[in-house]
Amino acid sequence: GINAEYGAGLIPVVGYPVQVVHMALVYSLYAFEYVWMNQGQGVVRRVALMHYNWAYFAGYGMIMSVVISCADSYFMGVCLFSLMFPVLIVSSHHSSPRTLR
Repeated sequence: GINAEYGAGLIPVVGYPVQVVHMALVYSLYAFEYVWMNQGQGVVRRVALMHYNWAYFAGYGMIMSVVISCADSYFMGVCLFSLMFPVLIVSSHHSSPRTLR
């Protein structure tokens, strides 16, 4: 994939899966940022929500992360991101992760 040459992708055996999960979390954070901004939630609360629901958010961004990581070029990865990210944003407004108690 395009990002396998950088960061965690350099670590043998576990690097690529760690990188894909990390990017899945980042993509879901990007998508939910719009929802949380509209709700007026602060940064500390957002990080706590991500920590509390890490599996939900990792799964939420996983499809996009896997598809983009399989792109043959940087340009293709950017094109895929620009096509898929609006879908994540819209669906984040209709999702319901567990809230903090």
